[in-house]
Amino acid sequence: MRALPLSGSESRYTNRRWSTPKGIGNNNCYAYAVGDYEAYRWQKSIPGDRSGLSNGNHTYTHCTGLPRRVISDNPKRVYKAGANEKCKKGYFKVMMFVSPGRPMNYIRQGDFHFYKQHGVVEYKIKPGDTIKAVAKFFKVPESRVKKGGQFKVGKRVIFKANVFSHKRGWATGPLLTDAKGKAITDPRKASRDYPGLNYEKYCSSFCVKDTGIKVGRTHPKVR
Repeated sequence: MRALPLSGSESRYTNRRWSTPKGIGNNNCYAYAVGDYEAYRWQKSIPGDRSGLSNGNHTYTHCTGLPRRVISDNPKRVYKAGANEKCKKGYFKVMMFVSPGRPMNYIRQGDFHFYKQHGVVEYKIKPGDTIKAVAKFFKVPESRVKKGGQFKVGKRVIFKANVFSHKRGWATGPLLTDAKGKAITDPRKASRDYPGLNYEKYCSSFCVKDTGIKVGRTHPKVR
């Protein structure tokens, strides 16, 4: 499987501040994907919040209008792109999906979800990890993991790996795994089926500026 191209402007994957209580409880998948960390938000960030487009009701069971809402929040710093398209220098790839809702969900309310791409990973060694297992998980040479730093439980190793991460609402820190516990090299081919929500519908890919992105009602409206 051919790897999705990197621009070289992707942020390093790290769970340091995003996995703190403030990071988990105030930054949802949208805020995390675009890199807008806030220590406090009074509500989850929704595409279109800053532009006012989120005022129109949306069930998030379909994609209609959602890419436009994402771009409207940061019109000069986000542009729509093909999933296999390389972003311009200074931009990184983000993908958006929606959950059409379960058949037993009579109100037909879905949800949206975002993934972001990385070119470098900061991985914290867990009990039971081995260099071989970590290299296999990320699909990289063992030598690369060895050179990443001291391989000891609790330590962090840094190495190149073309993967995506995501964050499940205000419930988790950043995740490098899909719904089946596998590394995410292409969100479209990853398992996105969670209890109650299956993000089976791919909406769009975006190239996002690596600085200055703001989402949610915490920030001023787009002028």
